Amino acid sequence: MAWFGDFRSEVREKTRASDLALIFSVPVLLSLIFLLPQSIQASLILDYGNYSIFNLWSSAYVHRGFDHFSNNLGAYCVLIGPIYLLFVLADERKLFRYTLLTLLLILPFVISLSNIAALGSGTGAGFSGIGSALFGLLPVSLFLFIRLC
Repeated sequence: MAWFGDFRSEVREKTRASDLALIFSVPVLLSLIFLLPQSIQASLILDYGNYSIFNLWSSAYVHRGFDHFSNNLGAYCVLIGPIYLLFVLADERKLFRYTLLTLLLILPFVISLSNIAALGSGTGAGFSGIGSALFGLLPVSLFLFIRLC
């Protein structure tokens, strides 16, 4: 059982409050946007035929109903913990921060533009693209951790 105490000590030593603030800011932001009035949420959704730069980004953070919201939030919560732990234990905390910020700030534009190019018409909303990217980041974080061992 001593190994568990060592593990906890190492995690506690390497974890930073700023990282946790970044991690927890995502569910807070998603929840706040979900609680906005429906008219405001509708203005954040991406219309593939009539879009703005802001909608290219904001559409990733608005959801169509509670099921959509809870599924995306649940996926984030399940994935982010192990990803963060593996990055931290691999001494790649800085890479984790840059990667997560890139996924949150840049990826929505890429996903939206890809959807516009592929679909051409309709609307888009949701955090699923970023959730999928996090799912893809899980084996990367595992590789970084295993490489360290």
